[in-house]
Amino acid sequence: MISIIIPTYNENDHLAAFVQHLFETLGRYHIPSEVIIVDDNSPDGSGETAYYLRKHFPNLRTLHREHRHGSSTAILAGIRAAKGTVIGIMSAKMGYPPAMIPQLLKPIQAGNMDITVASRFVPESALPGYPFWDKWRARCQAWLLRPVTAVRDPMSNGFFFRRTVLDKTVLRGNFPRILPELLVKGHFRAVQEIPFHYHYYPKTHPDSGFLLPSPGFVWHLIQLYKAHFWS
Repeated sequence: MISIIIPTYNENDHLAAFVQHLFETLGRYHIPSEVIIVDDNSPDGSGETAYYLRKHFPNLRTLHREHRHGSSTAILAGIRAAKGTVIGIMSAKMGYPPAMIPQLLKPIQAGNMDITVASRFVPESALPGYPFWDKWRARCQAWLLRPVTAVRDPMSNGFFFRRTVLDKTVLRGNFPRILPELLVKGHFRAVQEIPFHYHYYPKTHPDSGFLLPSPGFVWHLIQLYKAHFWS
């Protein structure tokens, strides 16, 4: 079974449509799955919407956290609750379209890959409408992480992996995105980046600490360097 985890905070504008498209894709390709929405007590009612959607989608589960602790720890909470042997992470903003899930799953199910990443920065990918500064920031993020991973888009919000990647691995969720920590600490043989057309949506709560890295960001980045080079 596949477990797809969606962390949410103020995603009410996109959530219902995303979940609808997601289950349409899973049904069309007959993918046995569960979907877990982890909401951080969104003030815009995302948690209530997620709970309501459960009435229409029996394979949808919801986790509600009392405080906002960030998407990385929300994803870890979802992983702990997940039952699947393959875990998928997706953003509710529909920037990573559910229609690409079969492409992400195929290399893993074929036994060729342990992790697949929806990558904005491989040939054949497209970023229509992506603002220059957001694209520049995303490139800078990838550059800062290049010493610890060869993945071109390590800050992707759409990726799948075998649960065994986390065997005997402790992820802390301190980094703004969980994928870099997974790539540094996980146990895997091969990663494949999948091209796609990213659908840009303006960020209501943009990530902080990247144009001018904050002390906290730099500290967490150093921890990833240490885990990669000296652990």
